[in-house]
Amino acid sequence: MTRRWNVSGLLLVGLLVLSLGLAACSDEDGDDSVAASDPTAAAPAPGTVFDPPREMGDFTLTAHTGEPLSLSDLQGQVVVLYFGYTYCPDVCPVSLALLNAAYNQLTPEVQEQVQVVFVSVDGTRDTPERLGMVIPAFNPDFLGVTGPEETVRGIGEPYGVAFYRRFPENASPENYLVFHTSQFFVLGQQGEWRAVYPDDVSAAYLAEQITAQVEARTST
Repeated sequence: MTRRWNVSGLLLVGLLVLSLGLAACSDEDGDDSVAASDPTAAAPAPGTVFDPPREMGDFTLTAHTGEPLSLSDLQGQVVVLYFGYTYCPDVCPVSLALLNAAYNQLTPEVQEQVQVVFVSVDGTRDTPERLGMVIPAFNPDFLGVTGPEETVRGIGEPYGVAFYRRFPENASPENYLVFHTSQFFVLGQQGEWRAVYPDDVSAAYLAEQITAQVEARTST
């Protein structure tokens, strides 16, 4: 958890090639079937852990408190980033609920070293006030951040995050959906990218992985 913010630069890092699907908040994920030639073989663990971690740049957005938020202000903590939007009818609420369940399975000592940050991909509608009504309702320790669409797009690109608007037929201009990458990005104490997990992992597994990252950094 953290409570301080100031201004820094944007993430400008080389692109990483990841197979990250767009969740539509009207979910249109691809085929979830698993092909296994050996039915007795254990399924691979979900997610990817980077060894060595990927160095990432700093960024600044506006927190739901109305104050500037910089990734560098979270130095010393394990950060879990999730990109979504508050008007999402399905995928984002489920992902936030999963994050809350995982966070609540952490010990108090680990919680003190973890910060969950919800990055809005809908800066037009997700004002700080809107985020302040929604994100703390899932967990008062979570932070919501927002900013101009192109700024958020630049932040997300190094992580393989993409998003775009889709307007349902006969809908008013403000009633659009945002199709977006739905993943959990785990960053280390210096803002380095350590791991990424799909949004359908179990809360227990995600809590275990977050705890492992906290323990890894406290043992170094």
